[in-house]
Amino acid sequence: MTLARFAARPAVPCPARGALQYRRVHKRRTREHVIADLSVNHVEWFVFHCGHAADRVLFDYGYDLVVRTFDANGEIEPDFFLIQLKASDTPDYVASGRFVTVRLDPRDAEAWRAERVPVVLIAYDAARDTAYWIHFQAAVAGAGQMSIRVPTIQPVDETAIETMRRIKNGERSNEG
Repeated sequence: MTLARFAARPAVPCPARGALQYRRVHKRRTREHVIADLSVNHVEWFVFHCGHAADRVLFDYGYDLVVRTFDANGEIEPDFFLIQLKASDTPDYVASGRFVTVRLDPRDAEAWRAERVPVVLIAYDAARDTAYWIHFQAAVAGAGQMSIRVPTIQPVDETAIETMRRIKNGERSNEG
């Protein structure tokens, strides 16, 4: 936009700036956008720290990250796993803080259930800058489930990322 076009805009009353000043009408970056980006960044840090790669999903159709893993020699491993993040300033802690309840869109839940690769659901607590995870397909009871409890004893950290990698590779694990 050129300055001439901006100057040609009519002056509108803007109480915060005084009468007849130009009020900008732009899209706003909401808190929801900020914490969504913080949640992705939080998880990416651990993925990268473990030597793996995380690709952000540009168009969100129920997934936020695609994680590709590498072995101890730095060679890419087959397959990948998918991550869906749910971020909140005030997550719904239940059962004396042992779980975070995450509401699900039934369409997403059905798509995740049908995936051939692991889907990891992560609840990010922006106020505490911490996240918790659950392997969705292993935890879901059945069709039509509208919420899921993510255990707070499963924080997202290096151990969690390696556990997700083992799940993807079909190795036995006590977590998830």
